[in-house]
Amino acid sequence: MTFDKEFLHRHCVRGKDKEGIKALFSQPPIDFVKQLDRTKAWQIEGAANKLVIYSYSRKVIPAQLKDFLQETSSIAQSFFAYSGVTKPGVFSASSTR
Repeated sequence: MTFDKEFLHRHCVRGKDKEGIKALFSQPPIDFVKQLDRTKAWQIEGAANKLVIYSYSRKVIPAQLKDFLQETSSIAQSFFAYSGVTKPGVFSASSTR
């Protein structure tokens, strides 16, 4: 993982494959994660080519579900594009606010 003091102060990244995670989190994905809306407390977890994105401790009301799914889909697509890989391995990333 690229050394980025601000990123490491505000986010937690963990997983068993430490070298794979370091390779995944180069500067472009770090910059992307840093620009996400921190008030939404996004959690991003991945395994192979799958991502699960959710907002910790927040409920989505049915009327907002479509917008939530579009936003999380956009985050996932952008994350994969910035990471430059299709199989990121297993990891968990979250905002520490």
